[in-house]
Amino acid sequence: RMVEVAVDLGTKTVNTVSAFPFSIPAPRITDRPQMQEFSVDYPAGLDWKQNWEDYVAVIRSCCDICEDAGVRYALEPHPFRYMANAASMLRLIEHVQSDALGMNFDPSHLFPMGEIPHAVIYQLGDRIFHCHFSDNDGTTNAHWRPGKGKIDWTAVMRALQETGFNGVISIELEDVPGVARGQADVPGVYKGNWDATAAFVQENQIAVAYLKGICATLGIPVTP
Repeated sequence: RMVEVAVDLGTKTVNTVSAFPFSIPAPRITDRPQMQEFSVDYPAGLDWKQNWEDYVAVIRSCCDICEDAGVRYALEPHPFRYMANAASMLRLIEHVQSDALGMNFDPSHLFPMGEIPHAVIYQLGDRIFHCHFSDNDGTTNAHWRPGKGKIDWTAVMRALQETGFNGVISIELEDVPGVARGQADVPGVYKGNWDATAAFVQENQIAVAYLKGICATLGIPVTP
């Protein structure tokens, strides 16, 4: 149904996030991430090989649907999940064997997994279908505005330019002042905030100006 809606809207790419093994979720980042213990209770006797094969089969089925509709399937890497870095994306591509499969490049997820974000772009090349841009310091999975953390955004934009990327870049701000969250508080994760405030708008404007400045320096045209 998602692909049908995408076709109706005229888009050529659909995105989902990679799945947890056995659908057993890992801990969420709390409001004190550097003091949080990250651990998952996996029951004994799980068949990891079969679960991986099942995951590949599901992704292949999704790609078949996308191929039939002329749509690309961009999978987003995420810590603690089956696809969390460049190597796992390349492994999945090798097993699925579909030109419809690529990555939704999100360096805020790749950086804390030990990746140099722009190296991932060179490794994936034309399998980068879409981009989510957020920054962090590499120690947590935070989503700050680009330019606030330690990701080398000039190198990221240069890598996208050199590999021929000509798609959508979506600025994804979550851990910034004034961001809209769920209406209710989630203890230890965030305070409920139904509407974004002026502070959030300012964060977004700063991010856009920062990235446009890099593009201007590199001679990359930007389409609003």
